Amino acid sequence: RSLMVGDGINDSLALESAFVGVSLRAGILDACPTADVVITEGGIGRLLDVFQLADRTFRSYRVQLATTIVYNVLAGSAAAGGLISPLVAALIMPVSSVTAIALSRRLT
Repeated sequence: RSLMVGDGINDSLALESAFVGVSLRAGILDACPTADVVITEGGIGRLLDVFQLADRTFRSYRVQLATTIVYNVLAGSAAAGGLISPLVAALIMPVSSVTAIALSRRLT
């Protein structure tokens, strides 16, 4: 896996072929279609911010996935065990989606 950081002017092909391509502001118009990440302000000094945001995003994703799995297992088991009706389980299922959305809002 590789990370390519460039200005996007003469390295668009390298940005596109890297596992993750990061373009800096200088060549933004040419690099936007090929880069995975475009840093529009602050130059290469903002690269650490990109890594920190990616880490927070991945941690948030894992929490959302675990929460959704636990919720679905509990609601599905309760419905299968006759503790609640399948209709009630289906009606409260959007709670899982709302929880995932609320957890993702913590990133902003």
